[in-house]
Amino acid sequence: MKMASHGSSLLFGRWRSKWQLMRHFSMNIFPCLAFGVQVLSGTGGLRVGAEFLQEHLKYNTFYYSNPTWENHHLVFVKSGFSQPRVYRYWDPKRRAFDFEGMVEDLSGAPENSVILLHACAHNPTGIDPTREQWEKIADVMEQRKLFPFFDSAYQGFASGDLDRDAWAVRYFVQRGFELVCSQSYAKNFGLYNERVGNLAVVVSDQRLVAPIRSQLTWVVRGMYSNPPAHGARVVANVLADEKLFNQWREHIKLMSSRVIEMREALRAELINYLILNIVLYIYHCRRDSRVQFCNDIFDDNIFINYRYKIYSVFFFFKNKCNYYFVEIIYYNYI
Repeated sequence: MKMASHGSSLLFGRWRSKWQLMRHFSMNIFPCLAFGVQVLSGTGGLRVGAEFLQEHLKYNTFYYSNPTWENHHLVFVKSGFSQPRVYRYWDPKRRAFDFEGMVEDLSGAPENSVILLHACAHNPTGIDPTREQWEKIADVMEQRKLFPFFDSAYQGFASGDLDRDAWAVRYFVQRGFELVCSQSYAKNFGLYNERVGNLAVVVSDQRLVAPIRSQLTWVVRGMYSNPPAHGARVVANVLADEKLFNQWREHIKLMSSRVIEMREALRAELINYLILNIVLYIYHCRRDSRVQFCNDIFDDNIFINYRYKIYSVFFFFKNKCNYYFVEIIYYNYI
């Protein structure tokens, strides 16, 4: 109970009181009610939340992004949802977020469909909507009367800022949505094997808090009785203590910045590797199955005599074989 309360405050803002969440957006103050139930990490939160929505609210249709984490489909189907559907998210031709496709698919979703949304650090694409795009997504969901179910597995890891990574969830709350959000502390607390999580619930009527919590507890009781305590105590103690919380927050920033620096370093080294060579060829020192595979794809010796044709590189990427190209460069470089 203690961990769930602190977990919800992490998602919605540590400065808020236990029940009344207040947030200024354009000088408007709105009230809503939020509470949490401790669950078995993010997967447990998804399963408990999905079973509650299906059993008690009789929701049967759920949408998940294409692509998404493979367990999303399985968890919701096992929870009783009979109508799994997808919304477009990744455009393979443009290699970018398919915002227009997502909005179009959600615009055609039937009323009371549950929409599974990645709070931040979309898995597996790593590409999130902008704030302006989140606003449009909220518009469509409000118009179509769709129910948001957020999956927050990487809060703090996406940007290094806990508040920034929670922006989408908080924005939906500010808009007046009732919603649920599954929180995982596996990554940002390094407690993967301890199975620590929180299912945060936002409702608009305080009279609903007690009965919903009771039914969620009943779902947990029938599924795995009770979650483990050790990891939850670690999370609760860190979030409750200002000094520990600030120390943990700095660690999150350090990890996130390191990932960003690694990406930037890889990009810089690849660029240096390409521009140091001149004329039509770039030298490489491998002759193996990867090289032969690439040559066989196009029936052309793109990689010959330990070199590859620079003008073929663009054709290579255009035809979606960048994985093999990068792999060859990677093994050559190191």
